[in-house]
Amino acid sequence: MNVSSSTTALAIPNAHDSPKLAIDGTPKRASDAKPSAAVAPAATITGPIFTVDVTTASHRMGLNESMVWCQADPAATPSSVLAGGCRWQSMASRDVLGGAWDSVTWMRLALVNSSTMSVERWIKLGHSRTAERSLFVREGEQWRRQDAGMSTPLDRRIDGPAAARGYLSVQVPAGQQVDVLLRVRSGAWVDLRATLLIPKSAVAEVESRELLVVLAAGGLLLSFIFGLLLFLRSRRVAYLCFAAAFSGETIVELHRSGILQQRFWPSHLAVPDYVMSVGGLLALV
Repeated sequence: MNVSSSTTALAIPNAHDSPKLAIDGTPKRASDAKPSAAVAPAATITGPIFTVDVTTASHRMGLNESMVWCQADPAATPSSVLAGGCRWQSMASRDVLGGAWDSVTWMRLALVNSSTMSVERWIKLGHSRTAERSLFVREGEQWRRQDAGMSTPLDRRIDGPAAARGYLSVQVPAGQQVDVLLRVRSGAWVDLRATLLIPKSAVAEVESRELLVVLAAGGLLLSFIFGLLLFLRSRRVAYLCFAAAFSGETIVELHRSGILQQRFWPSHLAVPDYVMSVGGLLALV
């Protein structure tokens, strides 16, 4: 893993011109700096910058220690948060998980590609029940946006294997640096964990997990049908409660894993926040 950091007031200078910083923020001597591949300068933005080399980063590498973050108004835009619309600060472990709050969380890092070939990486952000997950990448004077999360119907997502699985995809050109902004809004428990994924490995993991979840949900569904048939035959309320409990467990498991939206929910509709609550109440019957 290759992670470096620097702080700038106006713009990110070229990698060959800027001094390297030690952990305590003091400039290193030129003789102490290790040689590295040429990296194109990033766009002009403000605040601290953290970089991660995607060519050396391992699969499922945690990104939170390489980020800065802040909370802003839900209507804030990438330009406004970078222009002083929120107070950026380094992310500590205590900031990653927490209770629900109304404001939107922004996170920021830079991905560097020191190789001679373009590299694609996926970012897993938060848990599968997060309402809104967005990734912003600057393209000239504009920001290209990707959306995921339960509040974003599948029809409104960018086509591709990453979006279909709730991940965010970023392409890092050869020898360049890409500045990434991440935006999270959750109506439930806030989870800001960010993980860098290698696409091929991520697909294999997701397919294995989905198979296990679908098999488990199938067993729960058979139990629901069995309980319902017993109720229709005997008219005993206990069997109806038995069927309701298994239907709730099925909803909870499919929603928790994200498969409910990916496989069973209408692609033009968002998944409401109360789906998990309904499943939990049924499971308690």
